[in-house]
Amino acid sequence: MFLIFEQAPLEVNLMLVKLKYYGVPIRLSRNVMDVIVPEGATVEELIKSTLKNYDSVYELIKNSSFMVNKCRAEADTELHDADEVIVMRLLGGG
Repeated sequence: MFLIFEQAPLEVNLMLVKLKYYGVPIRLSRNVMDVIVPEGATVEELIKSTLKNYDSVYELIKNSSFMVNKCRAEADTELHDADEVIVMRLLGGG
C-alpha cells in the first residue's frame, strides 16, 4: 500500500518508508505498509498523515513507543529514505 503525504509540494524530494503498527487499537487494512513521504518528514508527521481519519491520533502518538530501523526513536525523529518505522502501543496492567 502506498500513501502520499497530501501536503507535499511537487518540487519536494520524496522517500519511501516502511510503517508497521503493533497493538494499535484501530482497524487498519494492514499492519505493515509502504508509505511515500516528503524528505525530512518526522515519525509524528508520518503517523498523522497515515491515520488522518483516526479521531485519537494525538492520543496514539502520546501513548506509543517508536522505533526507526530497530532503534528507539521519538515522535520528532526525522526520517530518511528506506527507513523502517515501528509504532508500538504502550501496554499496562498487572
